[in-house]
Amino acid sequence: MANVKEGNDFISIDKDDFIACPDESVDYAGWSDVGSWPAPWEVNDKDAAGNFLKGDTFLHNTKNCYINSEDQLVAAIGVENLIIVNTIRCRAGGA
Repeated sequence: MANVKEGNDFISIDKDDFIACPDESVDYAGWSDVGSWPAPWEVNDKDAAGNFLKGDTFLHNTKNCYINSEDQLVAAIGVENLIIVNTIRCRAGGA
């Protein structure tokens, strides 16, 4: 690849050199889109019922939920597959 150009935090290669590259994946570890809602649940440790819990929580018959509370008790009773986020930034008058 003799026609490599560098600048502005990018490396550019010539179009013909790029076309000549083998069509192979370099993503051997799998992909997780951390910008999606399921991603935080997938990458964090969960309890025996599959729940990720952060903060003050009370659960009964709750499965596969992501629950994150900054400053208040969150209760989840008889629910499955929910994302519950309690933060002052989401309430009226929050910062």
